[in-house]
Amino acid sequence: MEFTQSVTLFLVPIIVFFVTEIVKIVNYIRKYGRNASYFSLLDGHMPSAHTAYVSSLVTMMWLFEGYRSPSFAVSLILATIVITDALKLRAHVGHQAEYLNHIVRHLNLDAKEFPPLKIHVGHKPKEVAVGAVFGILLTLVITAFLV
Repeated sequence: MEFTQSVTLFLVPIIVFFVTEIVKIVNYIRKYGRNASYFSLLDGHMPSAHTAYVSSLVTMMWLFEGYRSPSFAVSLILATIVITDALKLRAHVGHQAEYLNHIVRHLNLDAKEFPPLKIHVGHKPKEVAVGAVFGILLTLVITAFLV
């Protein structure tokens, strides 16, 4: 594999990730208005940047290595783990945070000592699906210009 190809394989998913984060911020501002505290809320929301990132990586491996390559298989396994985490594990963390916040309120505990936990840390299936499609399409567009 030549140097330019390996740099492309490395950089395109990173570019896709940052473009997706920018789209997510613009989408959030359009929906909820400007709020400087949004930058602490980048987990969750539409589209899933983690899913776009790993979808881009899988697409790059498919384009440059082929679907029968070990690199493609490893990237697909990694994508499955990341997407499952975004959908299920982080959703459970959000549910636990919701219950803990309820307990803190119910017991009238000091909010400074027990600040509210963030509830929306996972993704909804629609956010993940859009992230996957966005990651694949953006990767195809970028590579069409680079290669």
